[in-house]
Amino acid sequence: MPSPRLKPCLLALGLLFAGNLHAEAPRQTKPAQGKNSAVPLNSAQLLAQMLLSEIALARGLIDDAAFGYNDLARRSGDPRIQLRANEIDLARLLLLMQQNPDDAEETLRKLLAEQPAGRERLILQLPGLYGRNSDKAYVLRTVQKLLQPYQSMAEAHFSEALVQRDIKDPSASYAAALRAHRLKPDWEPPLLLLADLAGDAQREEVSALLATYLQRNPRAHDLGIAQIRLMLQGQQKAEARETYLRLIQTPPERPEVAFALAGVALEFNDLATAESLLEKLLEQNWGEADRLQLILGQIEAERGNTAKAIQTFDGVAPGPHYVNAQANKARLLARNQQLPEARAGLAAARRAMPEERAAIGLQEAQLLREQGDQRGALAVLEEELKLQPDHVDVLYDAALLAEQLGKPALMEQRLRRILNLKPDHAHALNALGYSFADRNQHLDEAEQLLTQALQLAPQDAAILDSMGWLRFRQKRFDLAEPLLRQAYALFPDPEVASHLIEVLWSAGKRDDARLLWQENTTRNPANELLTRLGKRLGL
Repeated sequence: MPSPRLKPCLLALGLLFAGNLHAEAPRQTKPAQGKNSAVPLNSAQLLAQMLLSEIALARGLIDDAAFGYNDLARRSGDPRIQLRANEIDLARLLLLMQQNPDDAEETLRKLLAEQPAGRERLILQLPGLYGRNSDKAYVLRTVQKLLQPYQSMAEAHFSEALVQRDIKDPSASYAAALRAHRLKPDWEPPLLLLADLAGDAQREEVSALLATYLQRNPRAHDLGIAQIRLMLQGQQKAEARETYLRLIQTPPERPEVAFALAGVALEFNDLATAESLLEKLLEQNWGEADRLQLILGQIEAERGNTAKAIQTFDGVAPGPHYVNAQANKARLLARNQQLPEARAGLAAARRAMPEERAAIGLQEAQLLREQGDQRGALAVLEEELKLQPDHVDVLYDAALLAEQLGKPALMEQRLRRILNLKPDHAHALNALGYSFADRNQHLDEAEQLLTQALQLAPQDAAILDSMGWLRFRQKRFDLAEPLLRQAYALFPDPEVASHLIEVLWSAGKRDDARLLWQENTTRNPANELLTRLGKRLGL
């Protein structure tokens, strides 16, 4: 049997090949013929040597297996055998990397130099080979040294781009991916990576590159989807829809692309196209059938076909998507004035998956909140806490409900319990800090809590809003306004707007406050918070 060290290497190798989403296999090249070519093998010799090599591999004799397969590859010229030889070479490298990284680097250098037929594939596997090394600076230096002789190859720059992405250097990754694209404009992986990496500054450039490619390759659905995502991020909704309508004229060839396209169809509320794509995937037995069933049920619910939606949700078996399906079903029943049946269904779900009882309890509490029964929702969570007193998600939701019910002491107790269990829980820090600020109490502690929360999640709109409201309580209007403007830009919610209006009014910017109030009441005419604020300030 394989040695203890070899077995995880072979497993890692399998994951390496299965998980390399951006890389594609290079085109096969005809084996070179020359004075070093060995005498060809007949079928019996070929099978015998393959069997001996596989036996060596099974016994953990990876060097013998590699020698046997590389010899077979040279003598047979069979690309399938060359692929197997490459796999075993890579497994040997993974083992060598565990034992002696410097030797592994030298072996890789030789393989790249001496095996031109497999060079592209090996270059594309470098990020995966070094992916488990925690010293990312070492990985980058090593990969760059290995790739230095091959700067004329797009694969080298793309491989470097993946490493740069893994070490969290998006600008360097973008530059390397762009070099790869310029060397091989008709190769899709660099374009996909560029689309993933594009920020506001790069969006226009990448969108133009994608448009050029799609003009030549209109059936490149994955790149079309990437183009649509970029357009939506840039608020180009009309252009995105136009691209989408062109894209669906031809069916996608790969099932994973069909699934992604179904997601885009749902964004455009094209339920018929999404349904058609998902049903075909079900017929092809692609992916998780329960996941597809769940989405199909949501489509029926969106159409208002309650009975069919419930039937579809009931088709989801106990497993990773079961709780979500049962929660969707319960919500439909509740909206249909069948709350007892909805709760009975969730109770049955608890019995079917007792290990998910907390998640189901959270769904039941949410259902009751939507029905306006906060007390009933809190009672459900309190029952769960009797069984799992340290369940962080249940504690958090119970704390928020306690505050809504006018029980600040209970809310504080629950949140402090969370912070004892998980001191870096940004939302618990925010909830407690905001509660103090809103009640104008313990402002020094509120500042400590919210400062820590912002350090953990600096772009979280809710936390920015809380800190802005705290600054308002502290009469620091100069600090409150930019925080609340940032929060409002991220999440233009009536509550955030009301905080910003209050700050602007108190800072003497009353025309700005009045204009913002008018904009928000136009969008949310029935919002009680805005109505009360307008009456109080005389807006």
